[in-house]
Amino acid sequence: PTATIQTETPSVVATDLPPLPSAPSIISTPSALPTPVPQLPQGCDIPEGLSQPQQLQAGDIDPRKVVRLPRDSSGVSPVPPDFAKDIYAWDNQGGALGEDEYKAYFTAHTYSSDQSALGNLLQKSLHSGDLIRVTNTEGGVICYEVSERIEVLESEYVNLISSRPSDGVLTIMVCSGLKGNVWTKRTVWFAN
Repeated sequence: PTATIQTETPSVVATDLPPLPSAPSIISTPSALPTPVPQLPQGCDIPEGLSQPQQLQAGDIDPRKVVRLPRDSSGVSPVPPDFAKDIYAWDNQGGALGEDEYKAYFTAHTYSSDQSALGNLLQKSLHSGDLIRVTNTEGGVICYEVSERIEVLESEYVNLISSRPSDGVLTIMVCSGLKGNVWTKRTVWFAN
């Protein structure tokens, strides 16, 4: 004969168990991260279409006056008048400095007999990575960094400059490559 043994399963009382961990409470919802502010070099402004340039400082060269001139009748960009050796000419037939659609274009004279002329100083000391500061008539300062320096034949510089996209580029051009009494080349700096 088989005997049936009845066993009782012990009941578990909830108070005998350790408490369940509570869900973490959210104290605050993270806000959107702040928009990074562009890191501008000291003394530079965020450009908003600066008007006529009054002064330009390229690299370590002392700031120099800028004269505003139209292109000549053949459409060639201007050069400083009276062979002035210490000023820039600015081609004023474009938009305002700092606008993305605009290509600011400056020229300076190079001398064969005077190494203190602006064109000579630029060739000697302005290189990629150098800062160019342009001050406008209201005192605002827009800064560009030299991205490229190129020397081309005199016959090629117009195409070189005009083929560049006009995305806020500043261009400086000076004569170079003296052979006899003729400047056979042009040194061109592009800065963004």
